[in-house]
Amino acid sequence: MAQITFFEKPGCINNTKQKAWLKTAGHEVQVVNLLEHSWSKVKRKYVLRVKIKNFRLQEKAGR
Repeated sequence: MAQITFFEKPGCINNTKQKAWLKTAGHEVQVVNLLEHSWSKVKRKYVLRVKIKNFRLQEKAGR
């Protein structure tokens, strides 16, 4: 399946669940700790939108 970069807040129970769902679906998950990066709100939104768009395109291509 897809290689996914997952931006997490360590210790977040929802992030743990989300990573598990992605791995169960067969995706390769690369984790990035949000607390180790000083990103602006705008950059975070942009990166997440790009990742979501790429994920959807890959899912459509796989069908």
